[in-house]
Amino acid sequence: MSIICRPAEPEDIPKAIAIRAIASEDVRERYGFGAKRKEEVFTPDSFYAFSVKHEPEGFWVAEDGDRIVGMVITWLRGSFWFLSYLFVAPEYQDREVGKHLIDTAMRVEGSRKISNRALITYAYNVASLGLYMKCDMFSREPVYKMAGAISSIHSKITTNLMDEAVRLENNLGTLRALSVIDRRLLGFARQRHHKFLLQRRDGSGYLFRNGKDVLGYSYIWDDGQIGPLAALSDNSFTDVFEASLALASAKETEQLSILVPGSNASAITIALKYRLRIREPYILMSTKPFGKWNQYLFHSPPLL
Repeated sequence: MSIICRPAEPEDIPKAIAIRAIASEDVRERYGFGAKRKEEVFTPDSFYAFSVKHEPEGFWVAEDGDRIVGMVITWLRGSFWFLSYLFVAPEYQDREVGKHLIDTAMRVEGSRKISNRALITYAYNVASLGLYMKCDMFSREPVYKMAGAISSIHSKITTNLMDEAVRLENNLGTLRALSVIDRRLLGFARQRHHKFLLQRRDGSGYLFRNGKDVLGYSYIWDDGQIGPLAALSDNSFTDVFEASLALASAKETEQLSILVPGSNASAITIALKYRLRIREPYILMSTKPFGKWNQYLFHSPPLL
């Protein structure tokens, strides 16, 4: 029976999540990083549900008979195309299912003008790297998951910028302010993603100011994760990052984590000072270079 690709439906999400978990665990074990299955469920505010509802043209599944054996999620912002997820069941990975899924996702773009394509993936998954290079996306930036104990930074940061932090509200004024920052750092606005992040109940976003001057924004999550974080200058990045560390250290969790660009020397130096350590290497790939990574921390591989 031939494998077909079709648009995902809400009822496909649990199976798509399972494929992602199995495939991710397989590649981690294969390259010596150990099993690390993250428990995920289909909730109304999940990224999967968001994708099906708001960008169904970017969410596809591969099906063999009545079995889902692969999944892909992409999004488009202006002329910038991003591959969030591409996972295939291990026993189907030698049947070009991944290539079929990504070809389908790219073909759906139709007549839309695409100026750049990008993704973030495991740096050690050489099979996937080769596939993405065949799609004209090449290595641009190392990305590191860094984590450490909250106790290593709690009460050790002194910054006045916390007093200037304004809690982000999910309204048009906020989205416009964030769009200005994103355009300057990333080259495109992403109001839809900010709407998604701001409606979540497991974290908060902040806008940082120095008087009337906007310095940047940051999201702080209940599990101790920081990101995305964006600062409008090299000088303000350190202040925004330090203030975000202080806010994160107040969370009722034992761990703090960031997803940091490898070229962001300021962020890595500060992280190492507070005893955060590299846990896993990723890599940003794209058709052409983009982004001011010395002023940015990522949210996650699927959302940049």
